[in-house]
Amino acid sequence: HFYQGTNKTYEVTHYTTEGARGRLVNYSLEWDVNLKANRWSCYQMYDIHLGKNVERKNKFQPDPNIPKNEQTSFKDYKGSGFSKGHLCPSGDRVYSAAQNEQTFYLTNIQPQIQGHNGGAWGKLEAMVRIWAGKCDTLYVVKAATIDKEEYICNQTDLEIMAQKEGQGKSLHFSGIVPKFFYMALLAYDKSTKTYRALGIWSPHYKGSTPEYITIKELQNRTGIDFFCNLNDDMEQAVEEQIDDTFWGK
Repeated sequence: HFYQGTNKTYEVTHYTTEGARGRLVNYSLEWDVNLKANRWSCYQMYDIHLGKNVERKNKFQPDPNIPKNEQTSFKDYKGSGFSKGHLCPSGDRVYSAAQNEQTFYLTNIQPQIQGHNGGAWGKLEAMVRIWAGKCDTLYVVKAATIDKEEYICNQTDLEIMAQKEGQGKSLHFSGIVPKFFYMALLAYDKSTKTYRALGIWSPHYKGSTPEYITIKELQNRTGIDFFCNLNDDMEQAVEEQIDDTFWGK
């Protein structure tokens, strides 16, 4: 579901044109102007995304669909000690150069310490690609906690984070720094017409251990209704259980 509060938001879908395949959805996102933060990025993974056709260019840039003054900027990250952490990652969009380039829009980015971005989060990104190869379509939502005060880093949290990261100076950022990153995953098997769902909760620090939880529990923590387009009976069934055999936990 889209955000229902009073903050100004943009809901954006990025497309690319892929030859004979025509116009394809790359990913969608919701951007909160008041908080200057991504509320979530969502996308699909299926057969064409599992091959590698292009290399990443690391060309970070403002999102052309949103005014520059309503986004984060390069100045926010410069000297902050934070990496520009993807939500829809470059590694999931190596089918074409156009798709890959769009993942570097700053609205698809959250500030992450590199120990998490290249550690627990990077490992989870690799697992998503493995899970995508086990089903016909994997629906992916990725985000970070930006609303609840207890889920946002304060100055003490940043100092502790910097110590764990092994940095000599404190981290700082002009906007919100989340305490947690998370994923909501829904795998669809076409032959059996079955769904399997998984929530992942990843504490934002170096060496963190992600928690595998039900979608229902993830919804309780975030206040977001995931996969609401499933019929009610199906939604309730997949959101209240985890198929350990499929997810390999």
